[in-house]
Amino acid sequence: MVNEKKCPHCENWSVWNTNVNDTCQHCGKVLAPLEQQQQILKENRIVKQEKEWLFYFDQNAPFYEKFVKKVGNYIYYVIMAIVSFIMYLLFWIGP
Repeated sequence: MVNEKKCPHCENWSVWNTNVNDTCQHCGKVLAPLEQQQQILKENRIVKQEKEWLFYFDQNAPFYEKFVKKVGNYIYYVIMAIVSFIMYLLFWIGP
């Protein structure tokens, strides 16, 4: 079965592979411009969240900054593992 989508620009039906970058066969414009914008915004938001994380370090950062953030990252994961295990035990045992 072939997927088709109506082009928002020329209003002709074109083959669509459910990819946001697919273009119209008739006018050559993008078939899903809103979805394409949403995907770009989502990718930008993910990159921004990664950079705002406490233990994110740039590859050009000095050695001591990388070392401190790596140690902090390991401590963070160990504490989260312990807290998660305690929460699991508390919910498993019940009130």
